[in-house]
Amino acid sequence: MKYKYKFLNPYLRRYQSNINTLDDIYGTRKSKTVLKRLKLYLLGLAFLLVLSVLVGCMVGPDYDRPVLFENEMIEKSLNLKPIQTNNEISLKDVFQDDLLNALIQRAKSNSPSIRSALIKIRQSRAGVKIDKASLLPTLDTNAKYNYMNESKNLGYIMEQDYYQAAFDMSWEIDIFGGNRRRLEAAEADYRGTIENLKNVYVSLTADVANAYIKLRTAEQLLKNADDNLVLQTQIYETVLERFDAGLASEIDLNQAKYLLETTKMSIPQFEYDKTQAQNTLALLIGQLPTTLNDILDMQQTNLVSKDFKYNTDKLYELPADIIRIRPDVRIAEERLVAENALVGSAIADMFPKISLTGLLGFGSLNFSNLINHDSYEYGYSPQISLPIFHFGALKNNVELQKAMKEEYLIAYENALLNAASEISNALMAIESEKQHNQASKKAYINVKKVSELNWERYKKGLIGYADVLDSEQRRLSAQTQMVQSNATLYQNIVSYYKSVGGYYSVE
Repeated sequence: MKYKYKFLNPYLRRYQSNINTLDDIYGTRKSKTVLKRLKLYLLGLAFLLVLSVLVGCMVGPDYDRPVLFENEMIEKSLNLKPIQTNNEISLKDVFQDDLLNALIQRAKSNSPSIRSALIKIRQSRAGVKIDKASLLPTLDTNAKYNYMNESKNLGYIMEQDYYQAAFDMSWEIDIFGGNRRRLEAAEADYRGTIENLKNVYVSLTADVANAYIKLRTAEQLLKNADDNLVLQTQIYETVLERFDAGLASEIDLNQAKYLLETTKMSIPQFEYDKTQAQNTLALLIGQLPTTLNDILDMQQTNLVSKDFKYNTDKLYELPADIIRIRPDVRIAEERLVAENALVGSAIADMFPKISLTGLLGFGSLNFSNLINHDSYEYGYSPQISLPIFHFGALKNNVELQKAMKEEYLIAYENALLNAASEISNALMAIESEKQHNQASKKAYINVKKVSELNWERYKKGLIGYADVLDSEQRRLSAQTQMVQSNATLYQNIVSYYKSVGGYYSVE
């Protein structure tokens, strides 16, 4: 027996001894049908092997991270120091406030912004799976019944029942990688949503910390106002006694009253600032206003009233790659990766596309004979399409994607520059405020002593009340500046944490 496809003969000859057995079982006609199908299966296998080689290539550029700034340049620009072993710090190390850390963790679990970022990840992950599925054949099943009663005016009458149950298969063979490039872009978008979650977490952490600092600042200023109100009430009563005794003028009495009322006037604003900060924290954590007040009021110590003792030299111990691993910078890079892949996809659209469709099932005029060997039917249809003339649309689409890639490259470069600038500004702000903070504490200590001495001298009748008023106003101003400087120093630490993209952990 000779076969049309000679290269299959060595394989079929190996089964020549079984052909007679097939003839005995199926008969000569059916035996030939079985052999014919076997040859088709082997041809299909060979075709798939060839395709597997062809599909291994993709047109378009592969992504290679652009080196816009050398590590040595980054280290010199930011004055970075070598990283010490096990030197990773956290906001908790700097703030030393367990309640703040607990609030950050609650925000991470309950914040609507975190949940929204997680949903975006789910959406992107589903998109990746959809694009992966486009690389594989699709298989559908269908069953139908057809009845036809022809017109009597056709010259003959024909009634026909037709039953069919089959599987339909279709597959676009991604020879030039257009679908794989789209999958590459989808995977980059997916990684971008993960970085977006990190970015939301960093921003949320910073927002919670800043709101907490504002709350503690308002509480400290309110406490100072209450303490000063007690002191100034005593001063006013003393001046009033001296006025009644004819030892103080009406001007002294009015000035003492003015100082007292000025302190009273500041209290409502501090109370408002406290309530606003409490409500902001509740919002960030995903709770209704005032629901956190009991927990917030339980804290005994106030971080803005404590001395800042953290060694800020450790903040310079960063890797040069710090500006590349920030979540927002990684998002910009993943967009560049995705657009680079879309360039390849646009190029692939200019090449031929090959697809296969197939049918495998049963068909019969009688339902009782539908599932029968003689009712078996199959078919296949390879198809190739080649773009010839699209009025330059395909070529211009490639140019469009390349231009968009250049735009994303510029956005990535700008993100790197912005990251470096924010880190530099944050470090400088910390050092500057640290010096200002030390000076403000010394200034308050000095002016407080002057105020106390002037008050004692006034009670002895050695000076007028104008000197007491002046020194007391200076003391109040220095006290407020000291508290605000403490708060600013911690806020600058938060800005640093944000500038390095949360490189240091919260816990």
